Amino acid sequence: MDAFRGPAVGQSDGVEPDAREAKEPDTTDEADVKLEDKYGKPWRVIGRGAYGTVSIFRRVPSNGQDVELFAVKEFRRRATQTPARHSTAILRELSLTSELQHPNVIRILDLFQSDLGPFYQVMEYCTGGDLFSLIHMSPELAADEADCLFKQLMRGVKYLHEVGVAHCDLKPENLLLTAEGCLKISDFGCGECIRKSSDDDGCVQMLSGVRGSTPFIAPEEYTDEEFDGRAADVWACGIIYMSMRLRRYLWHSAEMKDDLYVAYIEDRREEEGYAPLETLDPVECRNVVYSLLAPVPSRRLTAAQVLRSEWCCSIQVCEAGNS
Repeated sequence: MDAFRGPAVGQSDGVEPDAREAKEPDTTDEADVKLEDKYGKPWRVIGRGAYGTVSIFRRVPSNGQDVELFAVKEFRRRATQTPARHSTAILRELSLTSELQHPNVIRILDLFQSDLGPFYQVMEYCTGGDLFSLIHMSPELAADEADCLFKQLMRGVKYLHEVGVAHCDLKPENLLLTAEGCLKISDFGCGECIRKSSDDDGCVQMLSGVRGSTPFIAPEEYTDEEFDGRAADVWACGIIYMSMRLRRYLWHSAEMKDDLYVAYIEDRREEEGYAPLETLDPVECRNVVYSLLAPVPSRRLTAAQVLRSEWCCSIQVCEAGNS
């Protein structure tokens, strides 16, 4: 379990950090000119993936104020995707995110499309990188720091579920950080609207099909015809918390063919418990994580219940996380 970064399945267009020297992307068509007119010039590439590239754009105000930075994602169409399906997928993601307003959710500022095909999504730029990099660049993530980030994550997830959105691909790579330590949920390529209107408060649309990144996928996605996206998000939050504490995955896949997952299912029933979770202190923390990782989704805490738990109420969040 040394390799931390897991393969993505489903619809996500996640971008991996680029280990090569950053260089300016090509921007030559009419849409790019309009993009540059509004958000400045491309400065450097900060991430590349199979289906997109993320660059920093720098805008220098004419009044001499500080330079403004924006993250711009250029989407690339998959080889198996028709132009129509590609456009539909991007516009669908925009429809999910354009109205979201929460300190722990990334702000989507704009969307451009060129006549030649590429879409460009403009987002606020988080100078602190992503949680994946923080976990692996730090010698050790202190428990109180992991707790602070977890509480911010749960606040963002609670908000998403309240407005009828399931993220469906929560993982450290999709959790961005400001320089001050504010966590922001990003990349809604696998996201789903689970309520069709504000009038359907009690009517949640069930989802189907495996989606997300393998180590974070809830077990019911493999076994059930339909599942609740909110419960699947909560499962992923439990895996993310343990990833911060252990700097590794608990298992590769939450399926009975994975021996490490089978060991978890068996050990959680025993009095001694599952060793990696039994290292957590205080006991209130341990109990919450066991509930997040309940194999039966109906037995998991909701994001709102997690935030009301004795342990989560005791977590001190940094000033940036409380803004």
